[in-house]
Amino acid sequence: MSDKKKSYPYWRTKKYNRGKQRKKQEKRLKQERLRQLFNETLLQNPVEMYPEARELHRHFILHVGETNTGKTYEALQDLAGAESGLYLAPLRLLALEVQERLLAEGVECSMTTGEEDDYRIGAHHLSCTVEKMDSAGQFGVGPKVAVIDEAQMLQDPDRGWAWLKAILGLACERIHVCMSPNAELVVEKLIDMCGDTWEVVRHTRDVPLRMENRQFQFPGGVQQHDALVVFSKKKVLSVASELEKHGIKTSVIYGALPYSVRKDEMRKFLEGESSVVVCTDAIGMGMNLPIRRVVFLESEKFDGRDMRPLSMSEVKQIAGRAGRKGQFDEGLVNALSDKKRIRRLLTGQYQPMKYAVMQMPQSLVDLDMPLSEIITNWMKVQDTEFLRKADMRTQLSLARILEKPEFATFMLDKDTQLALVNIPFDSRDHRLLQMWKNLILDYYSEKPMRKFVPVLHRKSTLEDLEEIYRECDLVFSFVRTVQYTEEDLARLVSRKKERVAAMIMQKLSNKNFTRTCRQCGKPLYWNYPFSICQDCFQKNRRKKWDDEDWEDYQD
Repeated sequence: MSDKKKSYPYWRTKKYNRGKQRKKQEKRLKQERLRQLFNETLLQNPVEMYPEARELHRHFILHVGETNTGKTYEALQDLAGAESGLYLAPLRLLALEVQERLLAEGVECSMTTGEEDDYRIGAHHLSCTVEKMDSAGQFGVGPKVAVIDEAQMLQDPDRGWAWLKAILGLACERIHVCMSPNAELVVEKLIDMCGDTWEVVRHTRDVPLRMENRQFQFPGGVQQHDALVVFSKKKVLSVASELEKHGIKTSVIYGALPYSVRKDEMRKFLEGESSVVVCTDAIGMGMNLPIRRVVFLESEKFDGRDMRPLSMSEVKQIAGRAGRKGQFDEGLVNALSDKKRIRRLLTGQYQPMKYAVMQMPQSLVDLDMPLSEIITNWMKVQDTEFLRKADMRTQLSLARILEKPEFATFMLDKDTQLALVNIPFDSRDHRLLQMWKNLILDYYSEKPMRKFVPVLHRKSTLEDLEEIYRECDLVFSFVRTVQYTEEDLARLVSRKKERVAAMIMQKLSNKNFTRTCRQCGKPLYWNYPFSICQDCFQKNRRKKWDDEDWEDYQD
């Protein structure tokens, strides 16, 4: 037997294993320090993030009440009479409506949203979407009075952070906050955290809201000034087509409509060109239309993941649009199905909100790690009883795209990456996602950008036009984010959006959107659950059965 010392591979030596254990321990310590840092960020007092607001003694007027109780109207009266003012809207359409209202009252007012600007020289009032609060300084607005609308959105997982930021960080001494009753306790707690003062103004409906006892029949039971509510664009158009066949003029409102088109559809209803509005829950927030009765044709909606029953807040928000003050003595509510549940939700008591949604702090972006890793660690932070993290899954997936080799060559800093992943568009739409990638690649490669202005075709369908409009929105938002001023691209895209909107209006005026069987073309009822008719289904079934019998016979 040889006395030669037995040799081992390096990976089996004690030295290697000690080094491996040391690296594991260092990694664990690093992860623990990161976890502690991120947890401390959430647990620290968020009011300290806004030093300008802390230097002021702010007073809040809380307007608390159900839908259609005049909360916003009273707040805007104070805003219009102020030397300068700021209105923070939940929707682009509301920002535009408030601007037009103030202009009609002789108050010069600018407007900015995620998609458009209307800057007026000499204006001391600004109407904008709540996410654009930081843009107020660009318009020279140092508001004496501010209005934060629909503050119950504090709990929204995607956008709630914007309302939290407005309440904590708005540098204004007199602030009106309009909200439903369930948000009152949360808003008061936030104001107390800031050390500011508040008072409550309670609003009640002047026009009572009543659930009808009689069963609703469609389409025979449809009346003038009805709002018929469904929860998909296809059903909106199908219901509208069905009513048009019966001689009932309709307006349609759904989320995918451009705002200029939605405004025109509202105008038709206001001026009596249409007698009924068919809509999704897009009608539930801020749309003041002459609606006498709201009818729920559906009691469930698809929330992006699953079909689910309507919540109490959704039922109250939508149903509250019935019974416009000064036009009707009462507001009526009915339902085609599940009427007992709709009645119970309509008359039930709100459960108070218990938390607000918080955005990832900008300070974390300075950490020495990739943006996707920062967002991942932030998403792992344990929520507190009062603060919950905003949903950043979309931003995380987009950040991972920007860290791929094809984008790494541009050496984008993390602030730029964060701005790019926050551009508003539906990343689930593959065409839009690819356009977002191409915009970034071409812009940072210094290639011409004019090719991104979408091309229109005369034979474009309604779906095509809506897709083109979304593409225009994405290009316009990108141009503004990167401050691209060459080729006058923003103006070209704006003009294209106007043409697309006009074509959509023309398509909608036909109201010929009856659902048909995709095999034989036979008309289908608006809520028929399948894409082929019963006859075609039976034929397919018999054909399949005959084929199987023939195969058995051959055997």
